[in-house]
Amino acid sequence: MVNTIFIPRTFRETRNGTEYLSLTSELFMNRKLFLVGDINSSSMGVLMQSLMILDDMSDEPIDLYINSGGGEIHSGLAVYHYITEQLRSPIRTYCIGTVASMGAVLYLSGGERYMYRGTEIMIHEPASISGMSEKPDQLKDRLEILEKAKMMLCRIIADRTEHTLEEITEITKKDAFYDADEAVKFGLATDIIGKEAV
Repeated sequence: MVNTIFIPRTFRETRNGTEYLSLTSELFMNRKLFLVGDINSSSMGVLMQSLMILDDMSDEPIDLYINSGGGEIHSGLAVYHYITEQLRSPIRTYCIGTVASMGAVLYLSGGERYMYRGTEIMIHEPASISGMSEKPDQLKDRLEILEKAKMMLCRIIADRTEHTLEEITEITKKDAFYDADEAVKFGLATDIIGKEAV
């Protein structure tokens, strides 16, 4: 027996009659975006386009819901810097599972950063750069690029959490996991969504 997931559609009454919308379209119209899965050139291209369109439409807040184990550093950093340096609309990020590695960095782009109980954040230093060669004579170049990426990510985390660069550099030498309460205390998240918030 094959399990299938029913994906409902919503509808709106317009001058031209009933208009059916996918869940993604309905949420997009309400300025809600989802980043679920790997961070790569494709997913970041779609996210960047969506942010640009919503920013052109209005400067109202955009809600970005994230459940990602990370991925490509440079693709993620491009979107992080676009959000924090060019986007007019305020961004609110929501952890809806696990945000780890570059997923955690994108989560930190939010001015307001929310977590649901039972979710987690993981930060660490980068282990690799996509597209890099493994040839021995290029190992030095690879290590230099990794070190630059590491320091850039550590500066972002330090800046957003108000910890020192030295503290973050030490913490991210290994995988560091935080539940909702720990993330708020550390400065990764700004609030926990719970019954009191509802």
